[in-house]
Amino acid sequence: MAEPPRAEPPRAPAPPPAQPSRGWSIGRVLLLIVAILAVLLGGVLLAGGGFLVWLDQTQRDSDGYLTTPTERLQTATFALASTGLDIAHPSGPDFATNPDRFGHVKVEATSLDGKPLFVGIGPEEAVDAYLAGVAHDEVTSLDFHPFRATYERHAGGAPRSRPGAKHFWAARAEGSSKETLVWDVESGNWSVVVMNASASRGVDVHVAVGARLRFLIWVAVGLLIAGVIVLAVAALLLYLTFRAPRAPPPTASAPA
Repeated sequence: MAEPPRAEPPRAPAPPPAQPSRGWSIGRVLLLIVAILAVLLGGVLLAGGGFLVWLDQTQRDSDGYLTTPTERLQTATFALASTGLDIAHPSGPDFATNPDRFGHVKVEATSLDGKPLFVGIGPEEAVDAYLAGVAHDEVTSLDFHPFRATYERHAGGAPRSRPGAKHFWAARAEGSSKETLVWDVESGNWSVVVMNASASRGVDVHVAVGARLRFLIWVAVGLLIAGVIVLAVAALLLYLTFRAPRAPPPTASAPA
């Protein structure tokens, strides 16, 4: 009598194919680089905004001006002049240069030899014409830490008239040994001049310059908001870069 055929034992399911190692693709590397750059940019924006807030809230004088330290300027000539104060007129409405919104400039000068002073801000072209042929020093640069003024000497003689006799000044102050000039900022090319009121030789003064900029706090707030947004984007990019990739779904094995 023939033996019945033996049933073969069930075969074990075949192991799933080995998954290739998931390394860093070029896309993930580029994403990481962009995220790092965004972190750096966001940090710079936050630092700049914080500095402007500190400057606006702690470094103003009693009149609301951000003022430089008082420093000594002197010349053996007839005048001290600073040119190159160029204020471009913005495109669009005039509110950007409205002094109630933009700001004011204040120049405080104190004579160290007791002579009455003249301080004026005028159009650069008119000031150049007045000082043409007059011995004077032009302040070309100022360093504050430590303080050092660089002058360019212009040879010539004495002025033909006192500075106060001219009518081209946009703002002026004269008469005593301590004068304060306040100027509503306007567009144009301007020069600042400090002289003895009598137009005599030898000017020796302490000078401080201040500015009242109403928009400064809004610039600071804008930088802080931009910094927060950029850092949020950087955090999202870092999450997308380092998140664990999803494992592929298991494949169903065929029945034995």
